[in-house]
Amino acid sequence: EVLSPSTRRTDMTIKQNKYRSAGVREYWIVDPDKAKVIVYLFGEEEDVCLYGFDSMIPVSFCKEDTFVDISRIRRMLERLHLI
Repeated sequence: EVLSPSTRRTDMTIKQNKYRSAGVREYWIVDPDKAKVIVYLFGEEEDVCLYGFDSMIPVSFCKEDTFVDISRIRRMLERLHLI
């Protein structure tokens, strides 16, 4: 989810709880205002990880080492003048 002023509360609470209840293992929230990505890992031992927009974020549900390069995505959006 990408937060916006109109969806922030829904994404941070209602959707998060619905996804957890539905068995989703990983829930990412992108906060463009704070340049952060919040990753909720649901399961037996729940965890919350916070990353900056310059991070390589691991995708925990993949079998091999898989990462998302948020800095690369940010640069593409900047070139398109979307952020």
